[in-house]
Amino acid sequence: MVAVDARQSMGGLIAGFVVALAVLALAGVFAWLEMPVPAVVTALVHLAALVGVFVYGTRSRRDEREKQSAVSQPPSADASESGSAAS
Repeated sequence: MVAVDARQSMGGLIAGFVVALAVLALAGVFAWLEMPVPAVVTALVHLAALVGVFVYGTRSRRDEREKQSAVSQPPSADASESGSAAS
């Protein structure tokens, strides 16, 4: 299971890298053709998308870690004491 996840993760990184190079090459072609507005827009949209992906990934990993730690932690002593005091 872990090996499959690692392989999929590496595949995603490689695909993202290839797409990033292709979009930056497209922005370079626009610049080379003396089309500065499409070049800048392409580069900025690409940069914004990359930042969005990293922010989303960071937040989702943090949420998953918090959820796993909440599941793996035993109930606190305060919760068990309040339950026995009500009896």
